[in-house]
Amino acid sequence: MAPVDPHAGMEIRSFHVVFRLERRLHRIDRWRLPFPHGIPVAAIGHAAAVLCLIVALGQLPGLGAILGALPAPLTYVLAPAAAAMALTRLRIDGRPAHRYLLARTTNALTPQRTAVARPAPLSPHPIPDGPLLTHSPTATAYPACEITGPATVRLLRPARAHARARTLHMRAIPGPTLTRPKVIRLAPGQRLRIRSQT
Repeated sequence: MAPVDPHAGMEIRSFHVVFRLERRLHRIDRWRLPFPHGIPVAAIGHAAAVLCLIVALGQLPGLGAILGALPAPLTYVLAPAAAAMALTRLRIDGRPAHRYLLARTTNALTPQRTAVARPAPLSPHPIPDGPLLTHSPTATAYPACEITGPATVRLLRPARAHARARTLHMRAIPGPTLTRPKVIRLAPGQRLRIRSQT
C-alpha cells in the first residue's frame, strides 16, 4: 500500500460543497441507529410536520373516514417516513423544500405593496389607461419633461399652469407639499409640458 502524503492537496471544484453541512443523527443515547450514514435531522422534522398534518386532516369529516380505513402503520409511520424522505431530497430553485415553503408562506402573508414601510392597499378606483406619473414628495422640483396623453399625472407640489391649444404648460412654484395631490388627466393627443423651476 502506497504511503499517504500528508501534504498532498485536494481539488475542490466548489466551496459550496465545503460549507454545505448537514446535521445527521447517528445514535439515541446508547442505541445506535441501524443506518450506515444516520438520519438527517431535517428528515425528522419533516416527518413530524407530516404526522401532525395527517392527524389534523383526520379530524375532518370526509378525510377522517378515509384515513381511518387505512392501516395505522401505513398512515402514521410509512406515510410520514416516505414524505420526509421526499422532502429531504427535494430541491426547488436550489433550496430545500422547507425553506421554499417558508418563503412562499411569508410572501403570501406579507403585504405586496408598501409605502414608507407600511402596507399600502390597492386603490378601489381603477387606474385609467395610459402611463401614471407620480412625483416624489422628497424631490425639490419637478423634472423638465413633456407628457402626451392618454396619461394621468399626480402632482404633490404646487405649480402654476396655463393652457395653450392642446398643451398645458406648467411651472413649479415654491411651497409646501400638497396635502391632497392634484390629479391631471390627459386625453389622447393632449400634452403636458413641465418646465423646470428657475
